[in-house]
Amino acid sequence: MHLRHRAHWVGNQLFYRGRVVMEKAVKEAAPEADTES
Repeated sequence: MHLRHRAHWVGNQLFYRGRVVMEKAVKEAAPEADTES
């Protein structure tokens, strides 16, 4: 996939030519969110 030229991240979503093409796995990206210690 050659998306690098026009793709950009907005929050956890990767936009390419005006639409969301990818979404970050928030649970994996933020391990501190589900630690209760």
